[in-house]
Amino acid sequence: MDQLPLELLQRILTNLDLTALRNAALSCRTFFAAFKSTEVLITSEIFLRQINYDVLPEAILVNKSWSLGPPSVNKGIAFAENLKHREPAPAKWSLADALPLAQFHEKVSYLASQAAHEALTKQPRLLAMGEPPTPTYEEMCRFERALYRFQLYCNVVGRLFPLAEKELLDIFFEWFATWENEQLACIHEHLVRVVSKQLVAAFNYLVEHDVNWGYMRVPYIEGHWSEYAQGNLAGGIERIYYLSRALDYTQRHALLSNGEDRWDEPHGVVGFLSYGLEKGANPLVPPLIELSEMDEDDKELVCGKPFYEDPDPGPASMWEWVYRNQEPGDLVANPGMLNQRRWAFPFWDFSRLQAVGLLGNPEIPGPRSPTDPELEEYGTPERLALLKESRRERTKIRESGGTGFYSPQDLSKVKWESNDKIDNEKRRLVLPHSLEEAKGFLRDYNKDVV
Repeated sequence: MDQLPLELLQRILTNLDLTALRNAALSCRTFFAAFKSTEVLITSEIFLRQINYDVLPEAILVNKSWSLGPPSVNKGIAFAENLKHREPAPAKWSLADALPLAQFHEKVSYLASQAAHEALTKQPRLLAMGEPPTPTYEEMCRFERALYRFQLYCNVVGRLFPLAEKELLDIFFEWFATWENEQLACIHEHLVRVVSKQLVAAFNYLVEHDVNWGYMRVPYIEGHWSEYAQGNLAGGIERIYYLSRALDYTQRHALLSNGEDRWDEPHGVVGFLSYGLEKGANPLVPPLIELSEMDEDDKELVCGKPFYEDPDPGPASMWEWVYRNQEPGDLVANPGMLNQRRWAFPFWDFSRLQAVGLLGNPEIPGPRSPTDPELEEYGTPERLALLKESRRERTKIRESGGTGFYSPQDLSKVKWESNDKIDNEKRRLVLPHSLEEAKGFLRDYNKDVV
């Protein structure tokens, strides 16, 4: 290694990501010397390869917002001054400054790719007429910027009590155009599905299978308004990232459970972003007429100035078409447009929207649906009846000292308290469903007594 030319060592380092660069530089003196001699040059080249330059200003803004600590109205209002102008990103970076942004961006990029590809499946026409089967660079940047705005909302507004945050909400949303706030609404509803869907994430899975949650009667997440959905979203990108990758009961329980005591109910938040979009992103700006009837000056006043000047007219044009028959006060996160937000209508390039016939299509927005069909299934009478029966069984198990994973067909994963804690009289409240099951309970009971 010591015999390699300095330029070759630096070229090797340049082909790493920033985490690997740090590890390589610390691995031996030769790499460290090669790195330190051109740290800014190497770091900047790698960093601007990991984070798109068109997204970097949002990443920097979120990084600044971490220093706010727990959200407060006064701190939020002061920080909102940063939203007046989208500052260009610096071109030169040290490793210490760049590494935290790059590591957080990995999670943003993962969730953005997940959201974009899911949206493409919800509107097959987006892939018609030879359009790219994957999002373009510009489309991916829009998803990433929207996720950074979501994290910015978490850091600046957070869980503040709704009445106390009204002034802050008005200030936060006014720095973004209506279609940018609608992009945030799309991301918000997508993240609710990430948190709640049984196969993708965790919450409703634990509602059905965790003994303690059955005992506490924790309800399903059935919509973006759920206090449990909002409570998990308030944890920000990092929490949602790990939830989206949780594959089994153990991982999901570790992320979502507050403990095994009988009062350790999962935390919920009333309002959060659901409330913020409804109250803060929909000001009653005159004229109170339908969007299609406004002249250009009125539209500019109602829609606001975009934080990011998108050179592609696709997002703004598609938003205007979908909301053409709506008035101020209903132009962002309108419940009737939920079906359109499932395919992330204000994210796509103009060329794609025009080629596949979505822009200007009189059938859009189509039927109004205030509920998400992917979450509606949890509210069916059949599903709720099964949950009720499951809760009854889990309550008996919990009162007998059991915790952990429950399945009607398999009780082997239930964890029982040790003999010095368990109340054997209560344990006998677990009623067997067959003679063989009764014999099994008796065998276990006799072992405990011995």
